[in-house]
Amino acid sequence: MKIIDPQQAEQFSKDYLKNWQVMDGNRLRKRATFSDYNHAVRFLLAIEKKMTEMDHFIDVVLFFDEMLISLHTHDAGALTKKDFKLAIYIDRKLADMDIE
Repeated sequence: MKIIDPQQAEQFSKDYLKNWQVMDGNRLRKRATFSDYNHAVRFLLAIEKKMTEMDHFIDVVLFFDEMLISLHTHDAGALTKKDFKLAIYIDRKLADMDIE
């Protein structure tokens, strides 16, 4: 599994992701605001199948209508291509649900 170095992660984030932050060079993080709690839960259900297929899962903190999403390849202890693929998928699903 190829680890993505911090500078490359910053560039990939700018080029391919919407409103994600690279944290400590080894984690992607995004905050999303939903219309309500149920809307946030529907989003989690919408991405569950893809995460299972990829065998790659987000860390998430849910505050009623706000969600903090974090990605990190635990096995590698760093960011990998899997994190960016899932982040791109998450951005598409959020756009489908009219979430910035």
